[in-house]
Amino acid sequence: MGIGDWGLGMGDWAQSPIPNPQSPIPNPQYYTKLKQIHVLCLNKIKIKYMITIKENGSHEINFKTRPKELKNPYYLSDPELFKIYQKSLPPPEAYFYFPKGNEIILINEEKPEKSLRRIFNNVEISDFENKLLKEYKELIYSHPENKLPEYWDDSFNLRFIHATECNIKKSYERMIKYINWFHSMFPMEIKPGDKIYQLLNLGFLYIYGRDHHFRPIIICQPSLCQKYLELFEEKEIIDASIFLFQFVVNNMLIPGQIENWVMILNFEGSSPLNMPDIVKKLIKIVSENFLSRLYKCYIYGMSFLISLLFKIICNFLEEVTVQKITILDKKNPNNLFENIRRDNVEEKFGGTAPNMKGGIGNLKSPLFPPRMPSSFFILEKENKSEILITKEEYLKLIEEKKIREDYTSPYLKEEIERIKLQKQFESLNNQFCLKQWKFKNEFEGQNKLRNINKNNNLLQDIKSFNSMKYAFHKSINKINGNK
Repeated sequence: MGIGDWGLGMGDWAQSPIPNPQSPIPNPQYYTKLKQIHVLCLNKIKIKYMITIKENGSHEINFKTRPKELKNPYYLSDPELFKIYQKSLPPPEAYFYFPKGNEIILINEEKPEKSLRRIFNNVEISDFENKLLKEYKELIYSHPENKLPEYWDDSFNLRFIHATECNIKKSYERMIKYINWFHSMFPMEIKPGDKIYQLLNLGFLYIYGRDHHFRPIIICQPSLCQKYLELFEEKEIIDASIFLFQFVVNNMLIPGQIENWVMILNFEGSSPLNMPDIVKKLIKIVSENFLSRLYKCYIYGMSFLISLLFKIICNFLEEVTVQKITILDKKNPNNLFENIRRDNVEEKFGGTAPNMKGGIGNLKSPLFPPRMPSSFFILEKENKSEILITKEEYLKLIEEKKIREDYTSPYLKEEIERIKLQKQFESLNNQFCLKQWKFKNEFEGQNKLRNINKNNNLLQDIKSFNSMKYAFHKSINKINGNK
């Protein structure tokens, strides 16, 4: 299985509804000088991007946030599908989970370039990685013709560096290739009844459950992929699969905390030795464009002889690759439950969750948006207090700005808003005290009448600050009252 990224949305090009970079804008005479206009795309999910308008009326696009997987997500407007969609998002507890040790990076002391990094956002990086990042950024700056979007940071650079075992030149070439690929794919447009919509509900690739540390579980069934190749074009199957992986990246992960997924490859009715070509192509695309996303791959349904052959092959693979692969015994797949609760695994794999039934015309129980069979994920034998931080500790991290605002828990919206208001109030209060001190010094030892006009502005400032302080107090009290 390919080792596969947050679906790094990046680059300067995109498809409709964002304007074509080559097309002239209306009335270019109004833009005789270089200007930058910030625009909100009129989608249900708003996409901020920046248009740079040139003297000749042409323009180029730089994304400020990554493009979403869909132009108009139909599952946000359908009440029933929206409920399912909401349950597929990271649960409240997931935001209190912060990985440690090997779950962040598996270090290879002898060959650091072969270290396996799993988390790239908001984590400490080694001196070795810092040195590589410096070289990589120097290479980027030497090619000003290839612009990177504003949201691009070291976490994205680090993914490409690790993906090529720290080969800086290859990392850069791969990044540029990815830019072109990503913006040729997203955002997609899918509507109920479309072929891609049907493919998402057939059951050859779907999401069901999470592991004990909240990583989504993706199930792939190659035999069904071959079966439906007779009914759908190869490109349609690949596009639907890519969309699903990107959906996971955009909706089911938390940067800096949960950045990986788990896969179950079900080979019942097929074999790795005669895997359909389309599955091989799909594995190649995923491994090239979803870097360092695979945490564990469980292989189910292989015969005894093929399992034995596969174990022999594993002796010649890289250690980091072998660590990601577990071959399950069909009669006793207990290895699967070392990291996943049984109520998050289907009965056909030895779990207790109902089997999902895909197929054409499967509209009563669609496989997409992803379904969660249980709201419990941490293993019963695990101690929650050792895995999760407290709510108070989490809010403290936000207060100290150790978590990016756009990565914070939506379930603590009021508490987070109160922290932001408190910070703004403290800043305002500091300014207010400074103004008072300045006002006092201006008057001390001087003729008040002579200087009163001079200090009218200070008086106005103080009145303004008092009004703002009152407004902040009112906002904070309102939030406290809503608790």
